[in-house]
Amino acid sequence: MAALREQAAELERLVGLAQRETSRQLLQAELARVTEALASATTSDPPAAPRPAPAPAPTPIRLSSAPTTAPIDYSSISSYAWDHSNKFVKVYLTIPGLEKIPDAQIEAVFGERSLVLSVAGASTPPVNRRLNVPCLCHAVRDDLCSWVRKPSDMLLIKLRKASDGEEWASLNDSAAQKEMQQKEKTEANKARAPREFPRHCMHPFTPMYRRPAPWPRVLWQGKSTGELLKQMYAEADEEGKLALSKAWESGRDKREGNK
Repeated sequence: MAALREQAAELERLVGLAQRETSRQLLQAELARVTEALASATTSDPPAAPRPAPAPAPTPIRLSSAPTTAPIDYSSISSYAWDHSNKFVKVYLTIPGLEKIPDAQIEAVFGERSLVLSVAGASTPPVNRRLNVPCLCHAVRDDLCSWVRKPSDMLLIKLRKASDGEEWASLNDSAAQKEMQQKEKTEANKARAPREFPRHCMHPFTPMYRRPAPWPRVLWQGKSTGELLKQMYAEADEEGKLALSKAWESGRDKREGNK
């Protein structure tokens, strides 16, 4: 239709430019035909479809204020058995009605040094139970740990040791902590104990609380220096006799030097 309009406009322009009567008549006849065709095309075109009305704005949905599900209360599992091999530590739990409890109600979370196993829906109270070991005796490979059902309502937990052949004194680190506390207590007692001096250190410069007991005053009365030295020499040990001999010689040298 746009082409017919352009053709009609061009024919009108040529009619105005034509000089000869014959050419003008031919152009006018062609213009009449194009104009008629343009009019037919205009009336035959279907009317334009009406534009759709804009969609109404969505009505806001009000969220319900229904209460959320309350958290499950679990009772602590304190009774279990365990042993270990070169690679694994095995924990044995007895859960009443375990055969009827689906896997979805058994959840195990393994960490490098922790274990949490939760069971919901036991047949006897407490219905919900949990074994929580926040600090294992040693590290495990959590990606290789698992649990499996056993006959007679028994659940087996398998912990893969991080180091093969590592000895576990207990499932948690309570035994290691107890040993460490005992060691610290022993070291503290040693630090508070009085220092023991060897016998050869018992000289006049030894602290008073470690000096030998003084001679009774009665032994000094009525005796000369020589007699006292002889008595002390007779009662002294080998080191004491050596010290008395040196003291006697030193005193004699001083006496001779004063003469």
